[in-house]
Amino acid sequence: MEKQPSALVTGASGFIGKYVARELRDAGYDVSTLSRSEDADFRCDLAQSVPDFSGRRFRVVAHVAGTADNASADAVNRQGTENLAKGLAEAPPEAFVFISSASVYGITEGENIDESHPLAPVTDYGRSKLAAEQFLTEWTKRNAVRLTVLRPVMVVGTGMTGQLMTMARGIDCGTYFNIKGNTARRSVVHAIDVARAVRLLAEAGASGAFNVTDGVDPSLIDLAEAFAVRIKGKRIADVPARWIRLAARFGDLLKGHFPIDSSRLDKITKTLTFDSSRLRAAIEWQPIDVVDYLRTHDYENDGLEF
Repeated sequence: MEKQPSALVTGASGFIGKYVARELRDAGYDVSTLSRSEDADFRCDLAQSVPDFSGRRFRVVAHVAGTADNASADAVNRQGTENLAKGLAEAPPEAFVFISSASVYGITEGENIDESHPLAPVTDYGRSKLAAEQFLTEWTKRNAVRLTVLRPVMVVGTGMTGQLMTMARGIDCGTYFNIKGNTARRSVVHAIDVARAVRLLAEAGASGAFNVTDGVDPSLIDLAEAFAVRIKGKRIADVPARWIRLAARFGDLLKGHFPIDSSRLDKITKTLTFDSSRLRAAIEWQPIDVVDYLRTHDYENDGLEF
């Protein structure tokens, strides 16, 4: 009988890491985990330490550990990646899959952005992810390791963060609203599919960078309404656009001490979508339609809330 392929998942106690570890285990991998959690196989804070793998060799390393916090982004995302590579130096893996971010493009508006778009991140988070990508490109070349970089967009799932969690919480407590006539669209993807992409790309021997989306690019209104169905059938108020523009001007005067200002208005009224056709060409990719999943999935049969 063929020996189980081995895999290491960093950040395995985090949001996307849990999905990746589950996906690989379900596919028959012998999965080892690395995180700061006490139940990790390798307990390590990569921002501070080089892990000791005691001569272990992994066929696949899925490096998911990271943070979106700008203050600690460089230490966790860039330095943590370098420390992981040091720990793997004696026995490099066959394949290294890095979870980066679409933030490396540094844009807040655009349609069908593909992997050829210039990389010009504007936040410390985006810069740290790009620095990690650049380091890994050189490290994997030197060590004859196949590198796959995933650049997910907004990711839905249990433990999600950022704009999606803000939206879900606002809908739940009744403070979120739709802007009448808002046609802004966003690329999204479910964490289940990010995990599938990790496995399928590693198994296909694919290298390079890949945007990861569900390919639907729903409107923000459709996405919010789908969350409302999921969150006990909540109702979302529709607010005229002119009211929101006036409120945003007021928010600008109060300099962050008001729920809406021009910066936040831009985020919820501008379209930002990404092209994932390169991913579809590399693997058999049939992702979940996030909006449809939120509206129709039978969550009683799944321990993951979203």
